[in-house]
Amino acid sequence: SRQMLPRVFLSQPLQNGVSRYTCQLKRITLKFCKFRPNSLGAREFIENGDFLEFARANPQVACYLKPRRNRPPVLQAEFANGSVQLARIDSFPAEFVRRWFWLMRGRSGDDLLPLHENLRSFHPSVQGVWTPFTFGRSVGLGDLPDSRHRPMSPSATELIQQLHRLQSARMS
Repeated sequence: SRQMLPRVFLSQPLQNGVSRYTCQLKRITLKFCKFRPNSLGAREFIENGDFLEFARANPQVACYLKPRRNRPPVLQAEFANGSVQLARIDSFPAEFVRRWFWLMRGRSGDDLLPLHENLRSFHPSVQGVWTPFTFGRSVGLGDLPDSRHRPMSPSATELIQQLHRLQSARMS
């Protein structure tokens, strides 16, 4: 049930992205069978060149192929925090296998758990969280200038209208 799952704080691994982004995926292994029909999508993924395209696009990730006899296809991802995640890709088409590769590429390796709080700060404020209504009516509608107020000098539109009237008067 929901109460039995441990709750976690939303965190970013090793302050990732503060100076530059570091991919958390370190090794990805595609285990497949050369003969079984449920490995067809994995084999197509390899034969179409999608595996090589992923490996070339992500040189920081070690990509391995591991043929295994009479076993279902599995995608094994190892992350920088030491976690290993498996994805069974039985009878998936090559497009789904490609999506799993890119999904693992973007993950941090942390388990998917419900959040403990929606907001967390390393330096919490005693004042609380700021909202537009924090200070009440410090700037009320009475403090704003009247939109019907006109400056003493005529506007640009009024000047052009006056010039047009003068030229019309001269022509006639």
